[in-house]
Amino acid sequence: MLKCPKHLKPTITPTVIDSFTYIPHKDAYLKSCDFEGKELFKLIMEDLHMLEWKVSRFRFKNEMKDELMNEIKALAVKMNEALSRYYFATDVNEFLNTKIFSLKRALIEPFAVLA
Repeated sequence: MLKCPKHLKPTITPTVIDSFTYIPHKDAYLKSCDFEGKELFKLIMEDLHMLEWKVSRFRFKNEMKDELMNEIKALAVKMNEALSRYYFATDVNEFLNTKIFSLKRALIEPFAVLA
């Protein structure tokens, strides 16, 4: 069903960013499989997961806000395109507002509670 390579092992590799260690989602290794919706899976399980982590760690660092804001905008475009293949526009907008644009709010209002 997922068409995963036979040799695939459920391993993830931590990444150090500005002295913080990011640990990918436990299912992120499945991006190596070849299934319908793989691109969307990668965007959510890898790109969005990491961006949420970055915003939660670095939202108080003014020198990183522009970079993070650009990452949010770029991910919103990619997510809109990928989600639109499977969902209605209202559902896509709801996802973008609750998951992506809430990250913008966290940068603008760093003391706001992250969802």
